[in-house]
Amino acid sequence: MLIKKFVASATLLLACVASVAYGAAPPGLGNFAIARPFSLHDASGLEGSFDVWSTYPPCSDGPEHGLSKLFLVYSQSFENDNAVVAKSAIQSVELIFNQTNGWGNCFSQVVGLAVNITPEEDLYHKDEQGTNILWVNGPNRQFERTAWALKDEGIDLFYLMEMDSVPVREYWLDTVLEEIQSQSTDFSILGR
Repeated sequence: MLIKKFVASATLLLACVASVAYGAAPPGLGNFAIARPFSLHDASGLEGSFDVWSTYPPCSDGPEHGLSKLFLVYSQSFENDNAVVAKSAIQSVELIFNQTNGWGNCFSQVVGLAVNITPEEDLYHKDEQGTNILWVNGPNRQFERTAWALKDEGIDLFYLMEMDSVPVREYWLDTVLEEIQSQSTDFSILGR
């Protein structure tokens, strides 16, 4: 299992491509990745979140694919007591990746990445939305640290694809990549 870790001091609709580390990306792809964030409370659903990819494959087969990486971004550390749950979830997705030939050669590799948010910071309490300003602190910190970690990995652009972002047609990744390549100006966030 390839696992990376990063040490550091919202659900998006259809497609949101962020230029890494909040800079502007020139037109074109650069080094592109999909980042799928998950935490301890939803690690058990990580494998199942890829089921629809068999019905709606990410890309058509072709030589232009296989350059993108799929990052499975765990909110906490691979060193803590609960790391076995996160590592097991990542291994399950890697198994599917290998069985599907990278979902039709859409991705070169699956990478497990931990962004090391402390359990005290990794908060997501929807029921406290009106009373606790930190109710969504975990996902917010995870997004920030993911952007910095991907920058350190040499990634220029990424699509933050949360588990509730579900494809509804074949070759959705082709569509995202075409949208990026069609941009004639720099952008930091692109989405619909």
